[in-house]
Amino acid sequence: MGIIFNADGTTTRTEEVRDLQDELAGRLENHIDFVRDHMITLRNFRDKELLASDWTQGEDSPLDSSTKTAWATYRQALRNMPGSSDAPIWFAESDIPKRPGAATPADGYIEFVKSDADALGIGTTSWVGLTTGIVVKNWVECDSVGLTSTGTGLSKIIGVASTDNIAVGDWVKTETQENIGTVAGIGTTTITLDAVNSVEVPLKIAFARVEPQYYEQDRPELSLTVTPQPYTLVGGSNVNFTITFTNQEQDQDVTWITNNINVGINNGDGELTISPNKSTLSGVGTVTISVPTVEVDTTLEFTVNCHGLSGVTTSVGVSTV
Repeated sequence: MGIIFNADGTTTRTEEVRDLQDELAGRLENHIDFVRDHMITLRNFRDKELLASDWTQGEDSPLDSSTKTAWATYRQALRNMPGSSDAPIWFAESDIPKRPGAATPADGYIEFVKSDADALGIGTTSWVGLTTGIVVKNWVECDSVGLTSTGTGLSKIIGVASTDNIAVGDWVKTETQENIGTVAGIGTTTITLDAVNSVEVPLKIAFARVEPQYYEQDRPELSLTVTPQPYTLVGGSNVNFTITFTNQEQDQDVTWITNNINVGINNGDGELTISPNKSTLSGVGTVTISVPTVEVDTTLEFTVNCHGLSGVTTSVGVSTV
């Protein structure tokens, strides 16, 4: 069982803790390998282009000064590519250097252009973070005599069954996470503690230490909000519901429905397709509802549904006057 003492004082106890740490560490390592391999390909592309254009910078080059300068600028842009934040495979096509006078970059450039299939940039990182946490490394049985004094500020746990996998500086804790002290010295069957607290020492104690901890970062996901305008209205007026998507990569088909009052067969439900703005990865659509007059004050609910997302409902107040 793996155990993590969290910063908020809670304890995570799960059989999967160590497996999860291994999985996240592996995911991070795989991403590092992925980036490294593509960086090698990018540098090879750069080197090939530099080698092919060396002749443009020679003293005996047949080029005039302005053309020679244009080639020098191209060559410097090639050298800058591996250091770009878009390297190795997330360049905009317009940012790939082109040979002077060429309409498109050199053959093979497309491998380094950000794909529309990953407009959110999911592949640009491993989505694995690294922090530190207090992790239990060992459980040890000890003699029921517990602590004996060894001097000011120091006490000793006697009769420890084993000191394997115990290190100076480890926290010593009870099973309920109470701190007993920190390890100041290690003998064959004894542990000397510093900073001892006045707690009852159980027959089984835990040794914990600070270690790197991997955690899964939140990835950008498609979401939607619905905003009415106005929030209150008099029956016989119109209300606009603005549907806004964020992290939107492709067209989204949505359906909508009104509830609670009869708004007429033509306005009670409908559907629309919202296309994203490719630069902001957001999309906006508006539905206008003609609300009939009402005899009593009431509420109009407007619900939007989209495949893969939970329905979103908002409401407006409708009054008689």
